[in-house]
Amino acid sequence: MKKAKKLISALLGLCLTVSAFSAMPVNAKIDPLQGDVDGNGKFSLVDVVAVNRWLHNSSDFHDWRYEAYQWKTADLNGDGIVNVIDLALMKRSLIETVKALNPVLSATNLSKSVNSETVEGKELDEDFILKQTEFYLNLMQKTAQDGANTLISPYSVVQALAMTANGAQNQTLEEMQNVIGGGMPMEELNKYLYTQRTSQPNEENCKLLTANSIWCRDKLPYSDAPFLVKESFLQKNKNFYNADIFTAPFDETTIDDINKWTNANTDKMIPKLINELNKSTVMCLINAVTFDAKWSDPYYDSYTRENWFTDANGTAQNADILYSEEHSYLSDEHSQGFMKYYEGGRYAFVGILPEEGMTTTEYLNTLTADSLHNMLVNRSSERVITQIPKFSYDYSIELPDTLKEMGMPSAFEMFGADFHGMADLPEDNNLYISNVIHKTFIELNETGTRAAAATIVVMDVAAEAYDPQQPKEVILNRPFVYYIVDTETNLPIFMGTVESLT
Repeated sequence: MKKAKKLISALLGLCLTVSAFSAMPVNAKIDPLQGDVDGNGKFSLVDVVAVNRWLHNSSDFHDWRYEAYQWKTADLNGDGIVNVIDLALMKRSLIETVKALNPVLSATNLSKSVNSETVEGKELDEDFILKQTEFYLNLMQKTAQDGANTLISPYSVVQALAMTANGAQNQTLEEMQNVIGGGMPMEELNKYLYTQRTSQPNEENCKLLTANSIWCRDKLPYSDAPFLVKESFLQKNKNFYNADIFTAPFDETTIDDINKWTNANTDKMIPKLINELNKSTVMCLINAVTFDAKWSDPYYDSYTRENWFTDANGTAQNADILYSEEHSYLSDEHSQGFMKYYEGGRYAFVGILPEEGMTTTEYLNTLTADSLHNMLVNRSSERVITQIPKFSYDYSIELPDTLKEMGMPSAFEMFGADFHGMADLPEDNNLYISNVIHKTFIELNETGTRAAAATIVVMDVAAEAYDPQQPKEVILNRPFVYYIVDTETNLPIFMGTVESLT
């Protein structure tokens, strides 16, 4: 928060001397990322300072180093001229961004009262990778639909469900372990997931950030009795998942706080995770993931072609196409694809084109965990001419039915779920999962890819008085499957399908 205050102070400290400022004519068309003057893919204080300096003395920028500067992006009011009005709008926009990424919450933050204890992780071996690949693929197979764009982050779902499973017992625990860990005990899975979370890159041009939080209701529904969460449950999730811990009244302020927290921890890509909370909801376990990476070899430009992409319904659509030559080729019996690396090489985009006449879901259903893993591992170093459309979309799904079908039905049973390791409740009360909501966003363009995911596990308390709610070529010019892959483990952290560009 101190950094946020310093940045806001720096912004406010850019004093304006209107008479000394010049104005700059620009084209009326606004760049999609407004304010990104230096063209680095981000709008920041550096851009505001550059415009401030330019308006004071434009001669400072008559140098080859500033040839790539996109001054037209500073025309925030769209009047064709960059002047002090746009500078003021840039400052206001950046201040709002800083506040959004450093929200002031109404909930009580107990994180400092639960200190992380030293724990040991476990090296991500073949057993963990194959079991996670099985869950990742199974979830994708059950959520993808022909004719509709899909984007899930199985990694995010596992993080949220694993925190929840740390409060499960008996049959509920066994089912959750089987689904998210391939039968692996939570004591072991926690260690693997700790290593996976803490070993992710966090560099300027490639980062995958993970945040977790647990929100506890201060009182039981319809009662003045406190909701008593077990310290051992909170401690374990603090140790292995670095979960923020909040207590709140679970009213409108809590809904607002949860959305603010999610917005801040997805770099504003998922501004709203929930619209409401049930009257019987007593806990929310949330994971948020942010991926932001630049291409190792960026595209120079894109150009629009009419009727280039044929969607799942056979309709021709216009597309902004990115061309490149890559050197990692993938194929199996029913598809071919390519891998394009992000900065640093830890992550890569994989585009997979199913054979002609096969839908994306038909193709996904031909895969097994072994065949997917082998395809990603056994890529060949071959020259590949690629074309891919720029695309951006968000996605949302509720997962209870999917997770029940995958093998963990008891967690959703009002009186059959066993989460006695999570909280102490009155004798006639029982905790169960009432919903699992998963939201995602992706934007792929010339410079790189931004993606985010958020998963919330909603825990309700059931009682009789309650009424709860329930040179080869890969041309991606028709529906395709794609992954964002951790190239060290070959786990697809994000998995999606593009069925339509509109």
